[in-house]
Amino acid sequence: MYISPLRSYAGRFKRELLYRLDFANNRRCARLASYYELPGGYKRIYHYHIRKTGGTSLNTLFLSTSGEGGQKVYQELNNAFNQRIIKNGKVLLGWNPRLINQGHFFYAFSHLPAHQLSLPPKTFTITCLRDPIKRLLSLYRMLMEQVESGDNHPGLKVQKKYLKSTFLEFFNAIPEEERFNQLYMFSKSMNIDEAFKVITNCHMFFFTEQFDAGIKEINDRLGFQMKPVHLRKSKKRISLSDQDLRYLRDRLSPEYRLLSLLSDQ
Repeated sequence: MYISPLRSYAGRFKRELLYRLDFANNRRCARLASYYELPGGYKRIYHYHIRKTGGTSLNTLFLSTSGEGGQKVYQELNNAFNQRIIKNGKVLLGWNPRLINQGHFFYAFSHLPAHQLSLPPKTFTITCLRDPIKRLLSLYRMLMEQVESGDNHPGLKVQKKYLKSTFLEFFNAIPEEERFNQLYMFSKSMNIDEAFKVITNCHMFFFTEQFDAGIKEINDRLGFQMKPVHLRKSKKRISLSDQDLRYLRDRLSPEYRLLSLLSDQ
C-alpha cells in the first residue's frame, strides 16, 4: 500500500508530539504524586479490578474523591491519552500497566492480574470478590446488553466472540482465565493456596455481597467520606435449573473453595 511522504511525515510528527507531551506529563505526575500522603504512610491506592464484582462502582467512588462526578471522570479517563488524567491535583489512572508500575498516581485500577504488575512500595492495594456463579451470570448479561445496544467498550471486542445463545454454552466457551478470573487474578497457575496468600497480602479485600460495609471500612482506614453507589445493574434475568446450578458449582469448586477460605479471615 502506497503512503505519501506527507502522510508519513504527519504520522511521525504526531508520534513525536505525543511522546513529548507524555514525557512532560510524566514529570508533572511524578511531582504531584510525591506529595500524596494517606493514613498508614501509603502514597497511592491500587484496585485489582475483577470484572463484575462491583469494581466499577468502587472505581467511581474513588474517582469522585477528585471533587468531580465519578462517572464523568471515568468517561474522561477512558477517552484520555494513556488513560491518565489529573483532577484537582490528583493523578487518576486506568488500565495502563507501564504507568501503573511507575506509581505516579493517587488512584489507579485495571483488570490486569497481579502477576503481570510490579507495584511500588507504599501502595494500598484493594480488591472485591463475588460469588462465582453470580459473577459470571452478571458478565453474561452485561455482554448481551452491550451487543444489543451497540456499545463500543474495548473489552467487548475480545469477549463477544464467546457470547452464545445460552448461559451454559457461554460458560463452557470462555477461557479458563475468565471462568476462574478471581483465581487467575492472583495466581497465574490458578493455584488456590497462592491466590489466597496474594489476596490476604492485599491491604484490604471484601465481598460484593457486603459492598456497603466494605466502603465504610475504606472510609475508616483511609479517611474518605464516600457514599456507596451501585452501578451497571442489569435488568436481564437468566433462569437456571437446580441441576444447572449443581453443575456450575461443581465446575467452579476451586473458586468456591478460595472464597470459603477468605471468608474465614
